[in-house]
Amino acid sequence: MPLMPASRGGYQGQGSNWTWEKFKSRVAELMGSPEVTVSDVLQKGCQGDEVKQLQEDLIALGYSCGKAGADGSFGDGTHAAVVAFQKACGLMQDGIVGTDTRKALAVAAVQAWLNRLINAALVVDGQYGPKTKKALVMALQKCLLEVYGCRISMDGSFGPETKAACRVIGKGDKGLLVSILQAGLLVHGIQDTKIDAIFGAGTEEGVREFQSRSGIAVDGIAGAQTFEKLID
Repeated sequence: MPLMPASRGGYQGQGSNWTWEKFKSRVAELMGSPEVTVSDVLQKGCQGDEVKQLQEDLIALGYSCGKAGADGSFGDGTHAAVVAFQKACGLMQDGIVGTDTRKALAVAAVQAWLNRLINAALVVDGQYGPKTKKALVMALQKCLLEVYGCRISMDGSFGPETKAACRVIGKGDKGLLVSILQAGLLVHGIQDTKIDAIFGAGTEEGVREFQSRSGIAVDGIAGAQTFEKLID
C-alpha cells in the first residue's frame, strides 16, 4: 500500500497511529536499505528543487512530464514519466524515485551524453553494461587523442597505452576530460555529480568518495589509477 501524507501529525499506511518516525522507517524498509532517508525518495505529491531537477532529467531523456513541464511539482504527468522510464529500464514500475531509479537515471544521462559525444548508438536503458563501458573508454581515448594529442587507438579498451596517456586533473580544471571523469562518477553511483566540465568542490568530493570506495589513495585528484578504476 502506498504511503501518503495524511496530516502534519501522521501518515496513512499500515495503521491509524502512523507517525513520522514510523514513516521514515517504512520508507527505508521498502527501499531495502537502512541508509535510505525520506529525502532520497520522490513520489507523487512531492514538491521542490529536487522534483524540478528530476523533471528536467526526464525531459532531457525524452519523457514528457505533462503540460507544466519542469515545474517542481510531482503530479500525474511526472508520475507517468517515471513509470515509463522505469519500464524502459526494466525496473519495478511504481512511479517512486528511490535508489534504483536514481541510479538508472544517472546511467541513462551518461548513455545519452555518450551518444551525442561519440555517436555511440547506445540503448538508453540505465544499465552500465559492457557496451556503455566501452563507449566511456572510447570517449576518454577521443579526448586524449584530440585534446592532448596522444597517439593511442580509439578501440574502447583501457589497456596500458590508454593508462599511460591519462592526464592528472584536479579542482579548478575544466574541459572534456573533466566531463568524462564526471560521467564515470555517475555510472558508479556518485549521483551528486553532474556533467558540466568543471572540476569544482562537488566533483572533488565525488572523486574522494570513489577513491575511498575503491581502496586507492584518497586525494581528490584524478589520475591514471582513478580513471582505470572508474572504467573498470
